[in-house]
Amino acid sequence: MPEKVHRDERARALQRSRARSARFHTGDASSAREFALAEEFVRHAGQVLSREQLLSRVWGYDFDPGSNVADVYVGYLRQKLGSERIETVRGAGYRLL
Repeated sequence: MPEKVHRDERARALQRSRARSARFHTGDASSAREFALAEEFVRHAGQVLSREQLLSRVWGYDFDPGSNVADVYVGYLRQKLGSERIETVRGAGYRLL
């Protein structure tokens, strides 16, 4: 029985993620990078993604400690999705709620 409950929870989480993605996709015009960043958050909803992971996965950059491009684009997504949707985890990165 616990395995079925776990599957049901995962199914509901996936459904919420798809709904978030649909809300983002039907919003105003977004850049390809914004969409790629949103997609990365949706694929890893609830998990903390570091700036380094985002830079690597979305921009294909090796870690550059001076780059704030991930922070800027997270700000753009917060404007579109609502600031409460993306949590900053101090010292670790960001998490889609």
